[in-house]
Amino acid sequence: MQATRCLLILGICFLCHGRGARVETPPCPTKATVDCGNDCKCPKNSVCNATSSDYCTCKPGFFHKETNTFEWSKGSCDDINECLPGATRICGPGTICINTPGSYYCQCLTGYEPESGKQKFQNLTEEKCKDIDECRTNASICGPNAKCTNKPGDYTCKCDEKSVPSTGFGDWTNQTSCLRINCRSPAASHTSTPCPQTNALLCDLAEIIASVEPECGALKDQEKKSTEAVQTLLNGIEKLLKTSEWMNIEQMNIKTRHHMATEMLQSIEAALKNLALVLPQRTSFLSNNGSFVEVWKSSDRKVEDITILGNKIRMSLDRRAAIGKRDEGIVIVGMFSFHNMRTFLSEAPFIEGRQESPSQTPKEDVKYNVISEVVTAFVSNEQPYNLKTPIKFTFEIEKKGEKKDAICSYRKIVGNTSFWSTEGCHLTDSNGQRVTCECNHLSSFAVLMAQYPVKSWSLEIITKVGLAISLICLLFAIVTFMFCRSLKGTRNTIHLHLCISLFLANAIFLAGITRVDNELACKIVAGLLHYFFLASFCWMCLEGVELYLMVVKVFKTNAMKQRYMLLAGYGVPLVVVAISAATRSSGYGTRDHCWLSLEHGFIWSFLAPVCIIILLNAIIFIITVYKLAKKFSTINPDISQLKKFRTFTITAIAQLCLLGCTWIVGIFQFNQHTLFVSYLFTILNCLQGTFIFVLHCLMKKQVREEYKRWFCAAINLKTPSTYDKFSSTGAFSSSSSQSRALRPIKESGM
Repeated sequence: MQATRCLLILGICFLCHGRGARVETPPCPTKATVDCGNDCKCPKNSVCNATSSDYCTCKPGFFHKETNTFEWSKGSCDDINECLPGATRICGPGTICINTPGSYYCQCLTGYEPESGKQKFQNLTEEKCKDIDECRTNASICGPNAKCTNKPGDYTCKCDEKSVPSTGFGDWTNQTSCLRINCRSPAASHTSTPCPQTNALLCDLAEIIASVEPECGALKDQEKKSTEAVQTLLNGIEKLLKTSEWMNIEQMNIKTRHHMATEMLQSIEAALKNLALVLPQRTSFLSNNGSFVEVWKSSDRKVEDITILGNKIRMSLDRRAAIGKRDEGIVIVGMFSFHNMRTFLSEAPFIEGRQESPSQTPKEDVKYNVISEVVTAFVSNEQPYNLKTPIKFTFEIEKKGEKKDAICSYRKIVGNTSFWSTEGCHLTDSNGQRVTCECNHLSSFAVLMAQYPVKSWSLEIITKVGLAISLICLLFAIVTFMFCRSLKGTRNTIHLHLCISLFLANAIFLAGITRVDNELACKIVAGLLHYFFLASFCWMCLEGVELYLMVVKVFKTNAMKQRYMLLAGYGVPLVVVAISAATRSSGYGTRDHCWLSLEHGFIWSFLAPVCIIILLNAIIFIITVYKLAKKFSTINPDISQLKKFRTFTITAIAQLCLLGCTWIVGIFQFNQHTLFVSYLFTILNCLQGTFIFVLHCLMKKQVREEYKRWFCAAINLKTPSTYDKFSSTGAFSSSSSQSRALRPIKESGM
């Protein structure tokens, strides 16, 4: 029976289906609960309605866009965003509302903390957020040299009045740090402080630097002012270097001069490094004399390679070398050079490698000349030593074509001494016009050229032997002019003092020209040489005057009083030397020779009188030769007398040419010091005494006869009476055809 009932029902269902009838299964069984089970057709985030199985209701926290209860096939439930502005549920101040599907929760904002420690809550009754005072809880949160100011939920950092932000005066970032800067208070601008330096020149420099320091409390507005300050600094130093005190710096003791130059470079470096903190990103300054200041600044961390250019100098380095171990967010690279710094650092000692004293140099006789500009470089790295990536410098050198012995060096300071050193620097390229150096540290740099002294054993032998022979000849000539009775008169008096002056000059030259180790003694030697060589030319000038009076004016030259000749021959050189020593005593003695300095034109204290004497004598000799030619062409010339005049003129011209040529060559000897010039000067200098002895003594017949009689008397081959007879008659023997008025011109005997 039961099986029959089931089959009947099944048949009815098929029948209905076959007729097109539709029977829908209800979406949810009719129940009293909202849990419809697995057969529920309601969309996501909704449940079956408890009263009607055909409808759904959104869960709490969700909503239907039209109605809260809807047919299961019409619509869906969306999340209610309780955190929208104007929402009825408010978390409270210092919080943030975070929406979740069907709900929300509150959290304290950054800078706030929950009072009871509950991290998530939904209303003010559960929890409240209070402000965190970061400035109190972490006093170093802004870093050194900065002020922290708390505000609700946050804090601000600001550099103090004596510091500047490393990332500029814009927004403060996590990479910002405050860099201390030397600045002056507004009140300090109207007051003066005593200079800590003992030297007045360095005090003047310190005053210039102090005048361009930024003003404390107004550093944010200093960018334009700092640019003007650097230009003022450059112009002020240029003006200072032109003052008489700095122009005469070479008169100072060498160690004092080098110390002042080093102090100057260090002071300028510190001032520029200080001003660079408030300068624009890239600033260049150039003076008319070639001095320059170049500063590069950037906070861009993407920059890797940095290159800055100055006057005849190029510097390249890696960013890591500039920032060092502590990256403060800003990179500063700068360099400067002053055109006459090479002069201040001339004659500075030099050492090689890792030595701590210039006295350790093995090349004591080698001179090192600065052939490039002296450049001082600086970076923001406080310890620019032993850098992993070297810094490259390219210099344009002064002496074109010089390739050998170029040395990359820097100013090394040990205690109170400073000197050129090669430690950490080496030459990488040199093409005769540019020299490239690499160094693993920063300081003041320059290219040196080693100048080896010209040494020749043959030259030394020629100098010593030649001057010795010249001195012997001059000594014989002095004895002859003093004791030979056949040589009397004004002309021979002039020759006597000429020989005395040359003898003393050559003796001092041989003994002291290279005695540069004692500064005072070297100055004395140079002064004596100046005096006696000038005296030699003055006596030659007197010989020309005597010849002019005798030939042109037909004047009895024996009337020239000896005291006037002595006053002119020795007094004029004394006046010249006294004036020269009073105006520039430092001009006596150089680094290589005890002679007059070539700098500042001091050599002209010797050359000017010499040129005047040579020119005056040349004019006299031209007039004399002209007058002699006219007298030879007369109808009844006195041939004997004219021949003697001609002989006097020729010997005087030859004598002047020899001495004049010697010192023309001498100018180049002390200036360039080449081997050829050294040989030529030495030979001419040695010929002077020999030439005078041969010309004025050996070539005169009566002098040769007197030598013969002296020699015979010395070895007792002649009786004294015979010698006395010669002596008593030789001085007065003359041709009976000549008058007594012309006796002084009978001195030639040639």
